[in-house]
Amino acid sequence: MKFELSHDILAKKVYEKSSQEDKMLRKAESFVKERHAYYLAQGVMLGKQDLEYISPYLATVDITKEEKKFIEKSRKKVTRSEGRKLINNLLFIILPILLALLGWALYHTIQTTNALEKTKEANAIALQKAEEAKEAEQAARVARNRAEKQTQIANEQRRFAIQEGERAKKQARRAGQETKRAEKAATRAKKAEKEAEQAAARAKKAEKEARNLALETLSNQARTLLMAVEAQELEQEANELRIRAEQEAKTARKLAAEAAVQQKIARSLYLASLADNALRLRKGIVAYNLAKLSWNMNKNLVAQKVLFDCQNAYLTEPIIFDKYQEKGVQSYMEQRTIQIDPKLQQKNIQRLGMEFRSQISLDKKFDKAIFSPNKKLIATLFLRRKWIKIRNTENGKIIADIKAAANIKNILFSSNNDCILLVLENNTAELRYVDGILIGTLQHDAPLKSAAFSPKGGKIFITTTSENKKGKLWNEKAELLKEFEVEDANFKIKPHWDGKHILTLGKGKAPSLLNVFTNKKIVYKHGLAGGKGPAKSTNIEAQFSPNGNYIMTTTSNGIVNLWKKDGTKKSEIIINGKLDFAKFSPSGKEIITTSSTSRFAELWSLNGKALGKFYYDGYDPINSVEFSNDGFRVLIGRSRIANLWGVKGRLLYSFDPNEDIASANFSNDNKNVLIAMNNGTLDRWNIVRPEEIISYYDNSANIRPLTKAEELEYEIIPSDYN
Repeated sequence: MKFELSHDILAKKVYEKSSQEDKMLRKAESFVKERHAYYLAQGVMLGKQDLEYISPYLATVDITKEEKKFIEKSRKKVTRSEGRKLINNLLFIILPILLALLGWALYHTIQTTNALEKTKEANAIALQKAEEAKEAEQAARVARNRAEKQTQIANEQRRFAIQEGERAKKQARRAGQETKRAEKAATRAKKAEKEAEQAAARAKKAEKEARNLALETLSNQARTLLMAVEAQELEQEANELRIRAEQEAKTARKLAAEAAVQQKIARSLYLASLADNALRLRKGIVAYNLAKLSWNMNKNLVAQKVLFDCQNAYLTEPIIFDKYQEKGVQSYMEQRTIQIDPKLQQKNIQRLGMEFRSQISLDKKFDKAIFSPNKKLIATLFLRRKWIKIRNTENGKIIADIKAAANIKNILFSSNNDCILLVLENNTAELRYVDGILIGTLQHDAPLKSAAFSPKGGKIFITTTSENKKGKLWNEKAELLKEFEVEDANFKIKPHWDGKHILTLGKGKAPSLLNVFTNKKIVYKHGLAGGKGPAKSTNIEAQFSPNGNYIMTTTSNGIVNLWKKDGTKKSEIIINGKLDFAKFSPSGKEIITTSSTSRFAELWSLNGKALGKFYYDGYDPINSVEFSNDGFRVLIGRSRIANLWGVKGRLLYSFDPNEDIASANFSNDNKNVLIAMNNGTLDRWNIVRPEEIISYYDNSANIRPLTKAEELEYEIIPSDYN
């Protein structure tokens, strides 16, 4: 009953409260509608108090959208009005306060800055103290660790001491037992001591006897050692004598072998001289057989010359190879050297060497044919065109067909046969591998005037010069190493393989060797010693020797000077006539000069001594001079004919392809002559050698051997055939 009464009272209060709220909600709703109607009639919006009155009921009041917009618009207006009032209050009330605060803030900032600095100093001190505390803590930690370890060690030592004490007790017990045994042993020792005293007495007696015996033995040993030393000295002397005897025997054998070689060489030269004399006596068969024996015994130049003469005589004057009849002593005129008709000689070459001749078709009407230094490649150049072709000289196969960026003026092979340089009509040169792959472009600011590779002997370097008197030094990767100035755009520049020096040649100027890095210059004042010749020439040429140690300067008026790199003159050579070519031999030990006006070439030593002279007919110009790699032959190319000479001045062959010759060179193995002709063909001529002459005579011509009577006459012995 009590519970129901409480419930009724609570329900009544809830109802009263709910009824009151509903009444207020109706009033607020009616207030909004009336004020909205008044706004529509008079344009008056709600004020701040009005908004505060209706705000609690907005969530539940039932009003239209226009009325909600009216309330929101009134709220915005009140907000703006309140904002303006607030700004005015700030301007008239807060602004002085802000200024005061600003002054206080500045003062406070200064005080704060000072406080911060002091705080920083305090922090630094605190950090230092903290570091010191940290270090102290770390030291304490290390000390604790060390103490713990020492405690562990002490504990282990204590345990070990206990164990040792127990062992000591056991040993003490054993010692007592041993003491008893020792006492018994002492008793036995006393007895043994007496016996020892007796034995000592006997030992003293025996010692005296042994000492006497030892003295006698030492005396005998001393005598034995003396005898052993004497025997050792005698054995050492014997070994030295044996070694000396072996060395002398070895030297004797070496001298005997050298003597045998010299004897063989002397015998060979003797047979060659007999062969030469027999040919002068027109005994062709005898001369051939003697020359063959001499050549097989020792490959000497005299036998080679006789075999060549025998070949020419057999083909041009076969009568001297007929069976001869002894005519008695011949006069000097009858013993003259056989003269060979050049026309018949050319016919001989074709008859004997035609089977070895081959021809490769090159590009027609090329302007230049350039061989690589090893003669394995040939490049045909079309001037003022953009391409070249590189071929293998053995089979004519095209290795590279290169189109350049501009018209080509010239092409150069590097001394190691790996690279080519295309000099173009624009401001560049292209460095390529021989297979055509571009390595790099050598760039100038003006058209190029000259380009050159370094000689064989070291690394590959390149120099280029241009019309604006600028020179550049490059490496084999087309990388610029150094720029330098030249006096004249027409100067020729040649680099040395050391990568530092360049040789400069200019019209009216003495050649000079310039270090492009230090600008140190060595001038070679070309001319005759003592001022007997011109100090300068309008056309001075210069070149390095193969090893780069010498420099040769030449002028067309026939003066050749040889210099050391330091500028010291080594020798001078005077040519009788206009000088066409001067060139070092492959070994660098000789120089060859040619003169078409005098119609001969000459071979010289580096000291200026004449070694040989080569005569030739005609006045057609010389376009190439080359030594064979073995140094025994010289090939001189002319406009219509190429002459092959022995280094002593003997004409061996004349090659006449009946076409204008562009270039004549030895093949890489020196067994052929390569002649490039202007009609676009490359002739390979076999150089007939003594072995081929012997094979030809023995197998094709069937020249008979010496008769017994001839062997007896010329004192031929069995060893000559071995």
